[in-house]
Amino acid sequence: MVLLNEVVNKLDIEFNIRSFGKDPAFSRFVPSVYDPIHFDWKTAFEPEFTDLFNGLMIRGAEEVERIFLAVFPTDHVLERFIDESNTGDLLFMHHPLLMECGDPNGKWGRGFVPIKEEYIKKIKDKKLSVYTCHAPLDYHKQLGTNVSIAKSLNANIVDGFMQNENGDSLVLICNIKGTNTDDLEQDLKEIFEIPYVDFEGQRLNHIHTVAIVAGCGDKVDWIKEAEGKGV
Repeated sequence: MVLLNEVVNKLDIEFNIRSFGKDPAFSRFVPSVYDPIHFDWKTAFEPEFTDLFNGLMIRGAEEVERIFLAVFPTDHVLERFIDESNTGDLLFMHHPLLMECGDPNGKWGRGFVPIKEEYIKKIKDKKLSVYTCHAPLDYHKQLGTNVSIAKSLNANIVDGFMQNENGDSLVLICNIKGTNTDDLEQDLKEIFEIPYVDFEGQRLNHIHTVAIVAGCGDKVDWIKEAEGKGV
């Protein structure tokens, strides 16, 4: 067992969440999904979370036995967390909302949707905690989403852009072992256990440099800047 405040303090320091201020994405998305359904999210969630939109989101009991990890609060994730946890356990996630991305080859998703109120109530009734970390995790030099992708590709980070106040880059420019589009796609499918890659652009026979940004690769300005850096 460890004190919840100790866990939260270590996470806050590790990800330096206060230095980021309001999360640029979820400071918009959280109100936009809860306000229309008249859910009082400012009361349901911890005061600092409703300001920063990162950090401890729901406070449970003061002692933590186990920490569960997830990316999105899907129904499946929340049901297992509620069913398999003990009082005081904590769920650490990258996102505080579910995102229904949809299938590029099938049905469109709804975008960001709220956590069902019934799950929030069950989490609170069982005195469980929820901690989420979005932009601070994306930027983290050792644990970040983009860095983790680079490590999975055995890539060498040589440059980057979209820097925060600490000089850390969101978009990473990396050198990789020579490959081509078809082989890179196959590697990505195997590494990340995905059925297919949503590909746009020209297929290349020789690829040595890539730009990596988790979750959002369709911003034209970013694509142009990556091209200017040799991608």
